[in-house]
Amino acid sequence: MSPLKLSNPFRRGADRPTPKKRAADLKVGLSHHVGNARSVAEPDRAPVEGGDDAELLRLGHQFEAARKRETAACEACNAAEREADRHMPERPACLIYRASDARLSVHQNWMMPEALQGREVRSSDIEWLRRKMPMTHEILRPIHLGERSHIDHPGRRFDIVLHPEAQARAEEIMAAWDGWCAAKATVGMQHDQSELDAEAEAAGDATSAIAHRIAELPARTAAGFRVKIRALAHYNVSFFRNTLPELPDPDQALSHSLWLDVQGEERPASEPVDWHNPPPGFMASPAIKPFGFARIPDAIGLELDRLHGIAVAEFKRRGGPEKSEAEQSALRRELHLDELNYVPPRENGEMPKPAIDTLSGQILALWPAWAAHTGDDGTDEQTAAYEAMQQRRFALLHAADALPATPDSIQPKALALAWLHYVDEWRQGQKRDDYSTDARLAIDIHMAALAQPGQTPLTVIRQEPDLVGMLDFTSASMEDLRAVHDVADLVGSVAYATTWQGRCKMRGYGDEANAAGKLMQWLGDALTDVETATSAEAARRLPGNSSDRGRRLSIWAASVIDNDDPKSIEAFAWELLAHAEAERAGR
Repeated sequence: MSPLKLSNPFRRGADRPTPKKRAADLKVGLSHHVGNARSVAEPDRAPVEGGDDAELLRLGHQFEAARKRETAACEACNAAEREADRHMPERPACLIYRASDARLSVHQNWMMPEALQGREVRSSDIEWLRRKMPMTHEILRPIHLGERSHIDHPGRRFDIVLHPEAQARAEEIMAAWDGWCAAKATVGMQHDQSELDAEAEAAGDATSAIAHRIAELPARTAAGFRVKIRALAHYNVSFFRNTLPELPDPDQALSHSLWLDVQGEERPASEPVDWHNPPPGFMASPAIKPFGFARIPDAIGLELDRLHGIAVAEFKRRGGPEKSEAEQSALRRELHLDELNYVPPRENGEMPKPAIDTLSGQILALWPAWAAHTGDDGTDEQTAAYEAMQQRRFALLHAADALPATPDSIQPKALALAWLHYVDEWRQGQKRDDYSTDARLAIDIHMAALAQPGQTPLTVIRQEPDLVGMLDFTSASMEDLRAVHDVADLVGSVAYATTWQGRCKMRGYGDEANAAGKLMQWLGDALTDVETATSAEAARRLPGNSSDRGRRLSIWAASVIDNDDPKSIEAFAWELLAHAEAERAGR
């Protein structure tokens, strides 16, 4: 029995989208770009005066009317197709794979029984069955005289024979498929929609013809450009964004801006922030040119520090060395210097230590809490806590940046700089001696901030384990060195590759590593140190036999080539030549 032609002969070619797809695209385009009454011109509307673009504007009105006609024609075609689908016969139950079909191999891909269960038979499966039939399988049988046995089955060999059970199942599938397709073809001919298809095709061709005429004309005015962009958006519905996310990317903002331009609407003016009406418990910060709301205790501290800086600068301007001590004391009272930098005396009567400015104290107070924070683990609570911690940190850094360039501002500005520099420079597992001088200073300040009185031991970073120090390279054989080097290279490469997976990144944008990412980064760095140590040990040795010479050169080769040092490469080449000569001499 020859296979039936499964495609409907009255449908359009495969290279054109279906009316359903085109209607959906048209609906999306209309809802995006002609959602208000002003954006769609009526078919009989007179063209707007447009100077040099009058013809382009006239075509734009025609294009909008053609779009409406194409949408209506596609919707009519789709309604007829839905009616035909309503009368289509149901898929026979035998055209759904069963778990027992896995052992019969009647599916073109091998699958576990539970994965095959419930999958629908498709046309590609039918084509594969037609090529494969008759169904066969392999069986083991005893060998006859003169035959060779299978290497894994002594005294037996495989034979390919017919598989009656699989053949019966395949014939059942084929017969059901042919009958189902014939029934669908009959229903399709009873609900002939070739005329509706032709009307949809004609409407689409008319719209396309107008679009080509629009493309041939140059746009010289804003109205002309709007016609062209609207026509483009008709064929690419994702070209515009009629809405914006909360934090849009530049391309999203520009796409939405262009959508507003095409609509001819005025931009909605953004509502100004009422800095005098903060949420409960918050206040505008900083008080001069605020950029956000901060917690009242934090914001007050920032303002006191800012005012203290202003008072100090004014005191230095007016209180020169020619002023007497009484005049300087009066000036301090006038500028409220003591109140702005007040430190309460201790209860036991001891003299207090020199006062630390308010902003520096806030930075040093938040730094350990920030370092001890576990970050964003994906839950709403952790996300909120992480964002709140970051906002407090950013507010302190901005406040330090806003301080005047005076000697009294050195401490808070230096702490803020060290905090920023530490975040940029610190690497999990890297030793202090491997950092640059400025990075070491930032890391030392970080450790000192964590070691402040009152901090729990959990906030102090523990000493990183040293894998190189755990291994005795000196007493290891060359074979052991080669094994350690190769394993460190393999596992280290996997660790570095794993750091780029999503599971090793913080939630949100950027490449900041989470706890898993920091672990993998540390592991890769530590194993790289092991590789370097094995290469150095191998280069130091003078092996006395061929095997050790080969292992030594194998370990040494990667580091020499990667370092790209001409002298090292030349020395390695001489070693390689010496090894070749020794091999030829049998040494």
